[in-house]
Amino acid sequence: MLPTMKVLDRVLAGLRRRLLSSRGGAESGWAASYGGAYRSADETTRFALAEIGRIAGYVGGFDALRGRSILEIGPGMDLGVPLLAAGLGAEAYAIDRYPCPFDPKIHPEVYRLLLERAKSTLPNFDPTPIEECLAAGAHRARRLHWADLGLEDLLDPRLRERHAIPTAGIDITYSNATFEHLADGRAAIEALFAVTAPGGVGFHQIDLRDHRDFSRPLEYLTLAPDEFRALFEKVEGSCGNRLRGQQFEAFAREVGFEAIHLANMWADDSYIEGLMPRLHPTVRDWPRDWYRAISGRLVVRRGGESPFKLHVDSHGDPFAGPKHSEIG
Repeated sequence: MLPTMKVLDRVLAGLRRRLLSSRGGAESGWAASYGGAYRSADETTRFALAEIGRIAGYVGGFDALRGRSILEIGPGMDLGVPLLAAGLGAEAYAIDRYPCPFDPKIHPEVYRLLLERAKSTLPNFDPTPIEECLAAGAHRARRLHWADLGLEDLLDPRLRERHAIPTAGIDITYSNATFEHLADGRAAIEALFAVTAPGGVGFHQIDLRDHRDFSRPLEYLTLAPDEFRALFEKVEGSCGNRLRGQQFEAFAREVGFEAIHLANMWADDSYIEGLMPRLHPTVRDWPRDWYRAISGRLVVRRGGESPFKLHVDSHGDPFAGPKHSEIG
């Protein structure tokens, strides 16, 4: 898996941090280390809590996570979501080809705040995993496993065994703004299927825009395939792979998942009208909805008896009852 924008931002922020250190800069803590490249510690902890709440909402509540396994793909610079999952009794896994080392200038601040908020808001929360990370000064704790792997790497059973990632043993998979940077979308989805347990589910938010300019979200569709491939390699995938949500859904169905892509952001009709004459011929005949959806959530479930009752509405958000669910 090629770097996500979060990873690219981390690299740039790391260079800035080293530059400040070499100059004897007076800044310290989260803001000093990342210089605005990331959300504040406050925003980061709120995001992690919102995401674990969203996942719990999908599968039937926080209690549904206890005793299950969850894998986050491409967490970026912190392990907030896996640590919260571990505190709720899940076996938590995280993979990222460019994983974040524990930074004593950054992670203690965010994890202490995350711990404080989790204890006051999450039911029956076990603080031990976060406390152990803080005590060790490392991303090392009970019920927490992480590895420097891309999603496609999980196709190799030897790598799964080496990093103790169970084959067909993950109950819940999750990612946020990662799949759009995959170099080989279909291979990655095949790997996702390989690790998902029978009845397991996955929730993957995908940003389908050309990341070079969000105000012109589909400009990369005007490029010839060879031209786009050269761009993608030059910027290490940071522009996005230009796969559409419907293509990810098709890949998922091809490998054996039940799947649906739920769009949750749309391009302006006026922009699409201006784009259509400029589209490269290889992408000009797609259905109109393929251009309109510029962000969405891929929801997947592997066949077999499932411990979860999916709660997903047409926007990919939790809801009170199953009647609007489009899967199962």
